[in-house]
Amino acid sequence: MEPGYFDRLFFYILEELSSNNAGATCNSLDGHTLVALDGTEYYCSKNVSCERCSTRERSNGDIEYFHRFLSATVVSATSQAVFSLPPEFIVAQDGDQKQDCEQKAVKRWLARMLPQCQKLNPVFLGDDLFSKHDVCAQILEAGHHFLFTCKDTSHKILAEFRKGLMPSRHIEVKGTGKQWREYRYSWIEDLPIRDGKDALAVNWLNVEIVNKSGKVTYHSSFITSLLPTRDNISLLIASARARWKIENETFNVLKNNGYHLEHNFGHGQQFLSSVFVTLNLLAFTIHNACDVMESLWKQARAIVGARNRLFNHLWTLTTYHVFVTWQALLTTIITGRPPPSR
Repeated sequence: MEPGYFDRLFFYILEELSSNNAGATCNSLDGHTLVALDGTEYYCSKNVSCERCSTRERSNGDIEYFHRFLSATVVSATSQAVFSLPPEFIVAQDGDQKQDCEQKAVKRWLARMLPQCQKLNPVFLGDDLFSKHDVCAQILEAGHHFLFTCKDTSHKILAEFRKGLMPSRHIEVKGTGKQWREYRYSWIEDLPIRDGKDALAVNWLNVEIVNKSGKVTYHSSFITSLLPTRDNISLLIASARARWKIENETFNVLKNNGYHLEHNFGHGQQFLSSVFVTLNLLAFTIHNACDVMESLWKQARAIVGARNRLFNHLWTLTTYHVFVTWQALLTTIITGRPPPSR
């Protein structure tokens, strides 16, 4: 079975969130849903491999076999909640002699998923790797928007066009005491993303965050298809920075907090490992939806604490007792009293 078999379930969960008035959790930019894109590795071995493995040679001559996937995660500038969308696995395609990469995988993901993302009205977030003409054009052609990190070192033409132009500017002060920060925003509209007459025109954004002593604590630049104004520049920058939640609230949790994403649950010869990753992401998304929608789940989380501790409770209790319903199981965790056996 191919991992794409489960695609529809991810969107079903988001529809459930919306129908239960929890859709605002996913909606944080003027009616748009923020979808962060990034790649990560989930399997590596020097001994066990398959035809779909990528390879690399270490400095000592050892050959490593590994698997990666491109993740798409719904994030928010105003909420910690994150929800995974179907992954795209980074694996050499039929007839391609070169190893696959994130740039190729993101184009496949967009081609496969953009039609299903219509209801989300997405704005795609990502690092400088994705702020390329072809990726941006693919998103715009589908009627959606992008907000990508943009480095001068990889966008030299865009940087050249900025010279001599006077950007629009806006300053905001946030926080008090040690948390006091001055946010210095600047932006320029309609710059070419690359050389050539067919180059897309993008809007360039920049932010510097300065502390009370005058030290710049954060600086970054972005490109977007959205129109920046004095009224929305703060939210645009906050949304662009929300892409880090795919690292902190998604990959970090999946690898270190109870999901064991990098564990080899079964490598297989074709789709097995990628199916297990897909099911892992699906479970993660269901649990995050429960954090938002399910009252008993939220009470159990409040009693137990960290989610991996809740997993341990579920595992232990179901080893020694048969529960007729999930409600009965969660109630036992909350009250400490198991229901009578039937």
